[in-house]
Amino acid sequence: TSFLDLPPELRNNIYRLCLAVPGSVHIRPEPESKQPCIDAQTTFANRTSLFAPGLLRSCKQIKHEAISILYGENVFHIRDMSVGRPFFLQMAGSVRHVR
Repeated sequence: TSFLDLPPELRNNIYRLCLAVPGSVHIRPEPESKQPCIDAQTTFANRTSLFAPGLLRSCKQIKHEAISILYGENVFHIRDMSVGRPFFLQMAGSVRHVR
């Protein structure tokens, strides 16, 4: 039995545990490349949350099932707009999942 053989409701619960963050996901410029990255210190301060967006890269079906949880159930906080445009360009194909 594989992960994808689990019932969809159970997979969605697992996706939420891995992708939904209480509070906000803070996006900041990566120091060297100036590309958008998650500010883990601010996002996860005083939390023990698991956040594993790399899960979306495991296979196309998981990405298809889980991307709406990442973009639909999180609040993204972008203080420095120099990373705003690159962040939105990276997620352009997923904008339909944003609520």
